[in-house]
Amino acid sequence: MEAKPPAPAPANRFTIPWQGAAAGVAAGVAAGLAFFLLCLATVLLAAAGGAVESVGKSVPAVGDAVASEAAGAVAAIAAQLGAMALLGSAEGHASAAFGVQGSASIFAVPAGLTLVAALLALAAGALQARFSPATSVAERAAQAGALGLGFAVTTTVIAASAPVRSASSGAAVDLSAAGFVPFLVALMLGAGMAWLGSGMGREQVPKPAVGTQVARLAAMVLPGAKACAVHLLAFSVIAVPAAWIAGGIQGGWGATLSALLWLGHAAAGAFTIGHLGGIAGGSAFGAVRNEGLYYFLAGDSGPVPVWAAWLLVVLAILVTMVAGTVLALARGASSQDWRPAWVGPVVYGLAGLGILGLFHVSMSATFSAFLGAGSVQASAGPAGWFPLVLAGWGLLAEAASRVMAPSLLAALPGPVLAALGRAVGPTAVPAHDAAPSPSAPPAPAALPAVGTLSPRARKRALVALAVVVGVGLLVGAGAVALAVVKAGRGPDAVVRAYLDDVVAGRAQGAMGKVSPNVPNESRALLSDDVYGKAGGRIDRYSVVSTESKGTSSSVVVELSQGGRTERTTFMVSKRDPNVFDDNWAVDSGSLVRPVKVTVNTKNPKMTANGSAVTAAGPDVNVGSSYSLGSASAQTGPDGWLSDRTTTLTFYALPGQYAFGVDTGSPLLDGAEQRVTVAIGAQAPASATLKAAPSKEFRDQLDASVKAFLDRCAARTALSVSTGFSDAECPFDRSGWSGYDYRNVHWSITKAPTYAVGDRVYSDGAVAVEPKTTGTAELSYQSKSTSSYAKDSPYTDTKDTLSISLYGVAKVKDGKAEFQFVPYGIYKPGP
Repeated sequence: MEAKPPAPAPANRFTIPWQGAAAGVAAGVAAGLAFFLLCLATVLLAAAGGAVESVGKSVPAVGDAVASEAAGAVAAIAAQLGAMALLGSAEGHASAAFGVQGSASIFAVPAGLTLVAALLALAAGALQARFSPATSVAERAAQAGALGLGFAVTTTVIAASAPVRSASSGAAVDLSAAGFVPFLVALMLGAGMAWLGSGMGREQVPKPAVGTQVARLAAMVLPGAKACAVHLLAFSVIAVPAAWIAGGIQGGWGATLSALLWLGHAAAGAFTIGHLGGIAGGSAFGAVRNEGLYYFLAGDSGPVPVWAAWLLVVLAILVTMVAGTVLALARGASSQDWRPAWVGPVVYGLAGLGILGLFHVSMSATFSAFLGAGSVQASAGPAGWFPLVLAGWGLLAEAASRVMAPSLLAALPGPVLAALGRAVGPTAVPAHDAAPSPSAPPAPAALPAVGTLSPRARKRALVALAVVVGVGLLVGAGAVALAVVKAGRGPDAVVRAYLDDVVAGRAQGAMGKVSPNVPNESRALLSDDVYGKAGGRIDRYSVVSTESKGTSSSVVVELSQGGRTERTTFMVSKRDPNVFDDNWAVDSGSLVRPVKVTVNTKNPKMTANGSAVTAAGPDVNVGSSYSLGSASAQTGPDGWLSDRTTTLTFYALPGQYAFGVDTGSPLLDGAEQRVTVAIGAQAPASATLKAAPSKEFRDQLDASVKAFLDRCAARTALSVSTGFSDAECPFDRSGWSGYDYRNVHWSITKAPTYAVGDRVYSDGAVAVEPKTTGTAELSYQSKSTSSYAKDSPYTDTKDTLSISLYGVAKVKDGKAEFQFVPYGIYKPGP
């Protein structure tokens, strides 16, 4: 019986081309969503560290958006950063009051996020190949292209649907980085990485040999590409962690958590500086341009100190030696052939072009209004000739592959050399008459010619190599450690230490770090006892930027006090620097401000926040004593009311201070007033304290006035004075000569009232002025004493007089006493 053929295996639905393409699109969409979520996480981490807030202060559109709609703004920023990571340029328009219209464009590639996008596409391609393996090259290419399409569409839709918008105070800004360029880059990046990812873990099927011309071209170009890739990778392995550590130390948590946004540019800058490329920067406002070129090798201002710049140069030389060795291995037996020496410089130059385009930051804005139009531009990045400089390093790698590589490779053990040859070595190029075998794997070419060393010489070479590598690692580790130590004591660290003391209320510690340029006798408010009790101090701060130039540096800090923010600049310079410490010290930027307090007592005793304070050189303002013939000098008791004011100048850190006057007497109520020393204030803070008579003073004065009026009412004779200015009482009657008076009787029918005025005399007397008039009744008998009227009877007389109470109140032996002053004309005593 004839056996039946086996039944065909059920078809895998994923092997159907369109179904595999659909799976690729789904994988691309998932990768795009994951990329947006990672961008969002990066922005949130940056916001947690304060980086977004600092950017918001520098870019008003971002700051206003974050302030008004925090959640939507963060999502919009994340969406646009994703598009900018795919080489998108954030462009938009703005409008403001008075018909102002404008447009803006920002190009800055967050390379860290670009790397994240590539890794996500790579992972998506690998996962897709695992769950839906392609059965042919065409199907694999279709799936990779579909994944790239899904990734590009997703990132573009997210960026287009979430622009950064801000509208406040009559101004509106709209920015978006979505466009054709980021779509095309996402498509190519997604498809390319998906193709690579789908090949991960796949069993390598021997490929038929291609034509000899293509193979020879590949054999010529690939070694230079491998060497350049190793060069970039080796430099980045050291430079990226060092930049991240240094940036985190200088910028705090905001820089550490937002590394994906800036670390790529920092590494590219280090690569450019180490390879002597120079950093170019420029700005233009209309026709006025300002451009500069910085190498940082001779003290140019910037974030990279001179010693670090030279270490980068040393690192570039060492990495070039490694790249030359790789180049020799990649070329194999033809490594000494000088004919392909042009390949290295060309490949390195192309890499320089890529770095120049990828890490060039630019911003431009144009605006127009009814008064005219204008433009603003700014840019920074590697200098324009950097590709030529890097091509020179490629030529140096070519020379190293022929001069130094043979000796270096000769020192390696045979198994290690063979393993390196298999890893980066060339593949033999088929001869013209050789028939390619589709089933035979490509044969490795011969290793490069290396020198022959005896076992003893090889051992010495290995020891020397180990020593060189060890010393290099120690120097590198020491340099990093030194950078960390010096960064921890950098210009911003000095400012941070000062502000930490200010925030914590440690005034004396702050004064030890930043001199306020104030005499010691004027530092009464700069003590821990007074400032520690001050409310409304600076509650937080953030370092915005640090710019160094030679031995000086400027640190811009944003301060916050009671909801207000203000930026201030600290000037810092090196004082006797050494290898381990630059000894930065703050030259200017002290937050200490003057406070002027005016008091109306003589030689006042002041208190601030409950502590006794004094000020050097009080300024006594001589005023009117309100009386002719007043004494020129103060003769009243210390601490008592004065006819002139005393202004005391104190110096204080930002905060609230409660000033008071300690009168030392129960007859005066001491005044108290709160004063706020605000950040950014130009004029001195001021307070005016007026002590006033107390209730006890008034009670004693009332009793003294009553006793005085009672004495006046008890008189039994008329006055013999010749004028009212000599009167002893506010109600009086003078008798005439030639008359006899008897039965004189005074009675106060309505008591006068008085007020203690604001007038104070130089002897400390306080003016007493009539408030309401009183009345007094007078009755007496009188007759003429002339001879012709000696037998006439006494005549009864009654009269009513008004009482106006003028006088002064004086303090004697701790008691308030009233002194009558006719017409209120008082002459101060000594």
